[in-house]
Amino acid sequence: MLVDSHAHLTQKQLSRDLDGVLSRARAAGVSVVLTVGTDLGDGRRCIEIASSRPGVYAAAGLHPHDASAWGPACRDELKAMAESGRIVAVGETGLDYHRDLSPRKAQIEAFEGQLAIAASSGLPAIIHCREAYEDCISVLEAAAVPRRGVVHCYSGGHAEAERILALGFFLSFTASLTYAASVELREVAQRAPADRIMVETDAPFLAPKKLKVRFNEPALVVYTAAALAEIRGSAPSEIEAVTSANAARLFGLRLPGGPEAGLGDGLAR
Repeated sequence: MLVDSHAHLTQKQLSRDLDGVLSRARAAGVSVVLTVGTDLGDGRRCIEIASSRPGVYAAAGLHPHDASAWGPACRDELKAMAESGRIVAVGETGLDYHRDLSPRKAQIEAFEGQLAIAASSGLPAIIHCREAYEDCISVLEAAAVPRRGVVHCYSGGHAEAERILALGFFLSFTASLTYAASVELREVAQRAPADRIMVETDAPFLAPKKLKVRFNEPALVVYTAAALAEIRGSAPSEIEAVTSANAARLFGLRLPGGPEAGLGDGLAR
């Protein structure tokens, strides 16, 4: 059993064959998928999917690319979502200095605001960070407690990982582990504490290396788990169990066959 801790089921590559995507995931042993919104409309669609498909949970937030849309109306709607019990995390939120589609000042303001909502609602945050680790970690260090969440699609180095882990956050790894250039990333994945690691697809993006597929999907998270097992010298079954348990603990997920079995409609408890 595996948890894909970060996918975008609302993206057209997946949404046009959503039942097939989820069927293939189950056949591959991926029992739970967290679909993550990147703006409020996307978050609402994630909630709709989670409410109608067992094994799917929803998160909602404002991606740094869209941070210019942050303001009182956006804040209030996201806060209402966070307090509704229909999402299990706030995000994805964070900083992206690679593309700078929103001004950096606006990105930081939206990031800080969403971390405050996560803290006040008792939810973890899902954090996007690309080429912005110094500022991202500084915001996290200054954020309201409790600090809970995950840096998804981790792409930083050892020093950044140590600071993030020291704050209590998790690291989530994608199929980037399979890319030849990801030497330091594989070293980070090898050293990270077992109780702080998760796997994800970030589907439909970041398909595993050498697979001849047009786009990624939750079923393919098994390749990331296998790569992580090889990197850590662990049995694949051990990595599957550990990463799934970590995701369940952070997001409050109910895992089929586990102590909280009896998966319901995918909404938060």
